Amino acid sequence: MGQAGQAAEAAEIRRAFGFGPAPDVATLAPRGGGPLRIVTLGEFRVEAAAGSIPDRAWGGRKPRLALLLLAASPAGLTRAELAEALGMEDAVPGAVHVLIGRVRAALGSRTAVASEGGRYRLVVAEAPWWDADRVERLAADLPGSAEEILDPYAGPFLPDLTEFHWVAARQARLHGIWLAAADAALAADRQAGDWPHALARAERILEIDPLAETAHRAVLEALWRTGRRSAAEAHFAAFDRRLRETLGTGPDVATMDFWRRLHRVITQ
Repeated sequence: MGQAGQAAEAAEIRRAFGFGPAPDVATLAPRGGGPLRIVTLGEFRVEAAAGSIPDRAWGGRKPRLALLLLAASPAGLTRAELAEALGMEDAVPGAVHVLIGRVRAALGSRTAVASEGGRYRLVVAEAPWWDADRVERLAADLPGSAEEILDPYAGPFLPDLTEFHWVAARQARLHGIWLAAADAALAADRQAGDWPHALARAERILEIDPLAETAHRAVLEALWRTGRRSAAEAHFAAFDRRLRETLGTGPDVATMDFWRRLHRVITQ
């Protein structure tokens, strides 16, 4: 196949998989000068030394997902492994190669992804900083690392991409770590008797997970401890109503037992 035919085939692949038009790598400024920063909690953003890499440079979500897969696999991935992870098993043979070309273009370097021994491998001077990786490493140090875990956690891992099985699995794992960190931090606030701080923290947790019952219990106790008993009554009623409307059930046993004990004190 001549160059014209190859170009036409690549263009057809880009249209089929939504990669967008491919910029000429040579026209992009190299994005070196420091480690990549990959943000995947609450949003999806890749930053280089010069700033955030714009969406138009990726031309679609699959090139960015390919970067994540390569960043998580220092030894590299085969074409088949990438195709399976990205739902491209039935793609034409050149699709993964075109995809890798988009990754190289977005990173501003033809050598950013090496192809050797049948594997694609990310080639960077320093290992990328990745918020999700950092949270998972810190999990081993809970409860002492609770604050460090909560700080970068701006929301679920890649919330709009759970149709990819590996995304859904990691999202569940990271959410579990975040909940454990939230429980540990709230317990520390409770032990210190810092009710205003406990209330503010619980409210931040509920912004991310509105159904986190540990946080709701913390709100109820903090409101009661700071003399806002009518607000505690109103909060419980609103939470109970929301659960019944969304899940068809009320609060769990631990929350109901806690509320009954607290309510007896409130109404005395």
